[in-house]
Amino acid sequence: MKKELNYNFFDMNAAAAQKPAFSQTPPANWNFAQEQVVAETAAIPSPHQGPEINDLKMEILEIQKNSKLRTDRYNQSLQRLENQQNQMATDIADKFALLLQKLNEQKKYDQKVQDIVDRHNNLLKGYEVRLNQMQKLLLQKEQDYVEAVTTLKELKAEIARLKRL
Repeated sequence: MKKELNYNFFDMNAAAAQKPAFSQTPPANWNFAQEQVVAETAAIPSPHQGPEINDLKMEILEIQKNSKLRTDRYNQSLQRLENQQNQMATDIADKFALLLQKLNEQKKYDQKVQDIVDRHNNLLKGYEVRLNQMQKLLLQKEQDYVEAVTTLKELKAEIARLKRL
């Protein structure tokens, strides 16, 4: 069984059955104990009140004021921390979005560079094929030339032989 704080016990708003959030300011009647102490001390007959009781009342009031100031400071610093946390979360989200955008742009540029490299490689392959064809053709022409030169030398030798006859 879950235990919850009964706000009716402390004479706070009965309608406000919610748990108080830290970022909210305390309710206006949070200082009911001080008012109750003041009312009770005023109801105590005066002859019984001595300087000790008055000192005690003043000390209690001082403690209540200090605790109220302390809780106000805590609430303010908590609100500041929450604001800083929200601001940091927003900044981180913005930076993350910017990083994703830069990453996508970088991927796009990388793809463009890869396309250019692929085209360059295809051109090189085409030139390589043409160069191989030209080398084969050149080799064939050299063989034809050598064959023609040898045939010419043979014909010259034949003509020289025929002249001697």
